[in-house]
This record gives sequence, C-alpha cells and structure tokens, in this order.
Amino acid sequence: MNVYFKENLAYLRKKLNKTQSDVALQVNKSQRIISNWERDNTEPSLEEIGILSDFFGVTSDDLLFKNLEIDSPDSKKEVGQSLSSELLSLKKTIESQESTIAILSNSVEDKNSIISLLKSENERLKRAIQDHN
Repeated sequence: MNVYFKENLAYLRKKLNKTQSDVALQVNKSQRIISNWERDNTEPSLEEIGILSDFFGVTSDDLLFKNLEIDSPDSKKEVGQSLSSELLSLKKTIESQESTIAILSNSVEDKNSIISLLKSENERLKRAIQDHN
C-alpha cells in the first residue's frame, strides 16, 4: 500500500507515549487492529488513514509516504548536535596533533616521517571538517 505507514504509526504512537490500546480507543478500533497495522499484517482503509492522520496531526500523505522519524525536527536537531560534537572532537584532535608536531619538530629521531604522517592526518581531518560544513 505505502512505504512508511507501519513505521510512522509506531513512531508517532511512541512519540506521544501512547500504547496501541490508547490509540485504538482514540480512533475507535481494537488494539489488535492497531497491532496488525504496525506489523503490516493488514492495511487501514482510506477513512481510517484520515482518522489516524487527524489524531496524530499529520497529513495522510506524510503518514503514508514520508519517513516521519528521520524527517522530524527533533531528529534533524539530534543529527546537527551529533555533527557539531564530532566536528569539535576533530578540531581538538587537530590541535593535539599540531602540538605533537611542534614537539616532534625539536626531536632528532625519525622526525620527518612522523611529522609527515601527522600532517597528512591533519589534512584528512581538515577535509572531513570542510565536508561536514
């Protein structure tokens, strides 16, 4: 029938901290019907999709064809926070490696090869940061 209905139904229900029985009561269906929809054993009618859409405050198209979990503002915010944290970690790694480069520059043994490796790693990390920006 659709691409995302069962996932969206479960996602929206859990987002509202509702059980299948809670949703069933709100949309005048049995818990077994909600369970069957979430497991993709049966499909709701167009009327039932409309009732569910109204209950969850989404459009029928979104309920059926959009991955609401991935496209939710909360999900995008979490991804943004994760990327920011990752970028901060990469910047700290670069600073640490640049400090190590400065120390090793004063060293005698194998300094050129170690410095070269660290510089290559720094460049890779800088490119990764630029790719994320």
